Amino acid sequence: MNFEAIFKRLHLYLFLFSELALSSPLAAPLQSSVRRIVVIGGVSYAILFFPRLPRHLRIGTVLYLVLIALLMSTSYFKYGQAIGSLQYMSLSLSTTVVYGGFMGAWFMRDISVKEIVTVTLILFAFNQLALGRILTHQFNSTDRSTSSEETYYLTLVFCFYLVSFLQDNKGKNMNMAIFSLLLIIGFFHRTLWITTGVAIVIIMLVMRGAVQKRFMRITVLALPYLIIGVISVALLVAAKPEIMDSLLASVDDIENSNTQGTSGWRYNQRELYLERIVQRPFFGWMYDGYDDGELTAVLEDIQDWIGVKGTFIHSGYIHVLYHYGIFGIVLIYGLLINTLLFMWRHFRQDPGYIALFVFLCTGFIFSWSYQLPLFYWALVGVGSYMACLVPVEHVDGQLRRVGVHELEDENRPVLAN
Repeated sequence: MNFEAIFKRLHLYLFLFSELALSSPLAAPLQSSVRRIVVIGGVSYAILFFPRLPRHLRIGTVLYLVLIALLMSTSYFKYGQAIGSLQYMSLSLSTTVVYGGFMGAWFMRDISVKEIVTVTLILFAFNQLALGRILTHQFNSTDRSTSSEETYYLTLVFCFYLVSFLQDNKGKNMNMAIFSLLLIIGFFHRTLWITTGVAIVIIMLVMRGAVQKRFMRITVLALPYLIIGVISVALLVAAKPEIMDSLLASVDDIENSNTQGTSGWRYNQRELYLERIVQRPFFGWMYDGYDDGELTAVLEDIQDWIGVKGTFIHSGYIHVLYHYGIFGIVLIYGLLINTLLFMWRHFRQDPGYIALFVFLCTGFIFSWSYQLPLFYWALVGVGSYMACLVPVEHVDGQLRRVGVHELEDENRPVLAN
């Protein structure tokens, strides 16, 4: 592998793995700077490579330019300058990382989901084992060694290995799928439990025939894990009885998500913000909302948030509606829906492609509790690129897949749309 190939890989990895690589508290000072770099890269690619983008990404670029114009005009009338807060502007344009993911894959050309999954596992192992973060993990909903965004990476890992097993019937893939599922359960993020459960349902729908064909083998391979799991849980609970209390409390919080636990707090937060959203439904509160700070700070007496600009909204939907209104929903989630439709139109029976499609579908579930992380939007870009790969007949009669970058200019818009 030459230097150019290595540079192109690292360039794509910047968009895909910066959050995971910098998730350690030691790297906290770098997080905001790297975030701005990838956002600037996304905006730049959206503008500079506009003609090379598939239609749904070009539409997104136009809408992002409208958003930038709205933010700058609002800032000018409010503060007398075009950019009232670089932090807020960066946050508002964070989903443009989709263009970084697309162009990163375009430059790299030989991108594969298997490679993304492998790098994810390596970084996860480094964070948890080499840095010793796993030693701080407690089996409850408050003291965990990973954030929900980090654990969300594992949903893609799980999807990839499960889909791979359903296609090739190799036991090692099923073992890896079960292993990643156990990690998701063990890291105690209830939103990820639900999100991964939805992923399983989608896989069962997309690959009905393969699921029926492999059902008995799945049962045989999963049974030893189930037995070992039951024994391990029994021993763990015997040694630390509070673990069962935490598990039961987590299940109870899911069942009563509107009234108790962190889910109850998020429910109250949603209700509070919805009251303001209906006052400015079309374009949201933008800089006014940013200046007002977190609305729950005084209500919940959260001293660290009182007097601080910017919000700490958990739900992705509420965050977008509050800051950018219906226009923001159309822009951000419309871009996601159009990407999924684009991938569906060019759907193919490749395990990486199917796994990525299923993973991106789960974003609608994850958004209910959390804002979608940067790496998710980079993967939206990668998914768009992979959907641009079309089968063409080569001169020797063999079929191969080529990207839009290899096709003649006059054919590119037709194949990319």
